[in-house]
Formats: sequence, C-alpha cells, structure tokens
Amino acid sequence: MNGSINPFDEIAGFVNQMSRQFEDASRNLEATEPFDRLPIWPEAIPVDVIDTDEELVVVADVPGFERDDVEVRVTDRRLRIDVDHEEAGEEETTGQYLRHERRHKPTSRTLEVPAEIATDDVEAHLENGVLRITLPKEVVEKGREVQIAVE
Repeated sequence: MNGSINPFDEIAGFVNQMSRQFEDASRNLEATEPFDRLPIWPEAIPVDVIDTDEELVVVADVPGFERDDVEVRVTDRRLRIDVDHEEAGEEETTGQYLRHERRHKPTSRTLEVPAEIATDDVEAHLENGVLRITLPKEVVEKGREVQIAVE
C-alpha cells in the first residue's frame, strides 16, 4: 500500500488545527488588561487607548463616516461607539459590478474603561475619519475617617 493516503494523518492534522484555534481563543480570555479580553472582529472599530494621570484618550478609526453618523455614549465604566450610514439608495452605475465589497452596515464597539469617568466633561472630535474621545477621570475621594461615639 505504498503511496496511499492515510486517513489518520488527515484526522491528526485536523485535531492539531483545532487545538491551535482553541489556544488562540484561550489567550484572549486570559488577558490581564481590560482592553485585551475580547478579540477584534473584522467589523469592529479599531481603537487605541491612552491612559494619562488625568484622562483616558480613545482614538478610533471610522473612515467614511460623518459626524452625524457617529454616536458616543458613556455609561458606568463603559464607552460605546456606534457608527451607521444613512442609506441614500444605490449609486447609479453604467456597467456591471465585477466586485462589490463596500457595505453600509452599522458597526459598534464597546470598551470597559479602567477608571471612573467624569461623564459631564467627555469630549469627542472627528476629523478625517479619526475619532478622538477624551474621557477625564473622575476624582474619587478616598475614604475619610470618622470617629463614632459608642453609647
């Protein structure tokens, strides 16, 4: 049986491939940083997060979106960015599409932030497809000591 295909070799290759995929997925679950917990899917909005002493700055790529297409919300310790185009109908074409990859579907990204945020002072600025969100950190009073009289 020289030159024949061994089905067990194919099964072993499949098992090895599945094992690698599970290892990659478990690395995402074991991440130590709050922003590293979930994988970034192709539809997700890519972000950079910068932590300074006074604020968190989130820089997100949202190419092709206008100000009216972008919504930014902060609740508790979560930042949510939603982007959606208003559909204006199909563009008129004089020929047949050979490739049609551009899509107009809503996309969002939610991040857990590692600090309390002063929600009244959050600012967002969109320029050339780059969204910059400044999240000032809330000054949290440290616990104060109060002496209680025992009766």
